[in-house]
Amino acid sequence: MSGTSCVRRGELVSAGPTFPLNPKQPKRGRIIQKLWRPLQHFASRDAKGLVSLHAAVPIVNLASRASALPLDESTAEDARIVGVQLPVETWWEIIDCLQQDWSALLVCTIVCQAWHVRAQAHLPKGNGHAVGLLSRQDVILLSQCSRARALHTRAVHVYGDRHTGSLAHLGTFAAMLSGKLHRLEELQILDCTWKTAALKETILLRRLSEFTSIRTLRLQNVTLPSATTLANLLRALPDLRSLKCASVSTTKKQYGDAAILDALLRPLMDLQRLDLDCPDGDDIIHLFASTTLAQYARTAVIAVYTRPDRKGTQTTNDERLIHRLTSISQLSITFHDTGRSPESIRSFLTQALQHCAARLETLVVKVTRHADPEMELPTLCCIPSAVTGHTRSSTVSVTLGPRTQSEEKHSIEEVVRVRFTDSHTTALVRFSIPSWVSRAPGFREDPWIEQLKDCATEGHAES
Repeated sequence: MSGTSCVRRGELVSAGPTFPLNPKQPKRGRIIQKLWRPLQHFASRDAKGLVSLHAAVPIVNLASRASALPLDESTAEDARIVGVQLPVETWWEIIDCLQQDWSALLVCTIVCQAWHVRAQAHLPKGNGHAVGLLSRQDVILLSQCSRARALHTRAVHVYGDRHTGSLAHLGTFAAMLSGKLHRLEELQILDCTWKTAALKETILLRRLSEFTSIRTLRLQNVTLPSATTLANLLRALPDLRSLKCASVSTTKKQYGDAAILDALLRPLMDLQRLDLDCPDGDDIIHLFASTTLAQYARTAVIAVYTRPDRKGTQTTNDERLIHRLTSISQLSITFHDTGRSPESIRSFLTQALQHCAARLETLVVKVTRHADPEMELPTLCCIPSAVTGHTRSSTVSVTLGPRTQSEEKHSIEEVVRVRFTDSHTTALVRFSIPSWVSRAPGFREDPWIEQLKDCATEGHAES
């Protein structure tokens, strides 16, 4: 298409498909609202009132007279548009602007063959393509699409209602799409409140169990009725291999009997990866610490927070969870407590290495900035000391962390990465001084490096 070919305002272009855009037609009226913004985005006109086809400005025929549509939103709402004719390449550019709006793309696929091919290219079809479901209407659209053609969607993200956080449409999804998404491997539930009455939990879980291809489950910013609800959800997905819980909490804190919980979750799940970061979810951690859920996990990412004390307990649920990681090879621990003591970190790492060192291949430790700058050095020094205390020999290197790290008060940085070799008797320890330390006024690199290496040596001497 030439970039110089022009027509005067009011003329109709005969090339390309015709898409009647009548606001009074409800089905087409919804899609035109999505198309007008891209149309305006491509607008271009010169001083003589000529419109360039290459710029993809809509040439329209109004009911009253043939004239160009002014480029503002009020016209799109008020004018009664009878038809729009544009070159097919122009429509393709407009469809390209809808890449993130899969519901609009589904409508585009049924307009004509030219639109179908272009829209199909942006619809979920493999790894890296996820369908987002924000409402019951989105679920219905996806169900209609599944009846028209086989869906190869590999990931579905279910979001809570924007206003209420309700997750009622998850039940609709399970009922309408069970048995239709044969390649679905990942399910994410995000930003919502799980209400048992609205979801009819028994029916929901029975339907979810029919999605036998799901291997990854991610819960983020989700409020559950109790930890038992999570146990029931996991039981409905016995072929799960990876689980991530981020900011998952419960409205009712329940610490169920370990034997009952364990029986509830049998047969054993073969979870290969476990990622837990729940600041207000001590009962969620208790679920994994009290059952065999984490028994086969080879990779674990654990976030450690200050948990409320529970009567009659000598160890925290985070520590008990570490004892459950009997197959672990890759372990990452993040300490989020800004007021942490060196003794608490050393104790936690010591227990972790006592139970996992024989199987560990890689250990990563991350921390947040300490609330008291004077405690930063002794807190960091206890980490290499705890690590080297569980190996016969180790090679320790100390470097400065990236200077470009975030300036946020609660930023997180990796401080230690350990690789175990020679049947776990030798360790390669790389310590990174956090950026908030190296950027502090008066920081001197050599004394810090010397102190950290001395602490590592002390760890060997104590062992």
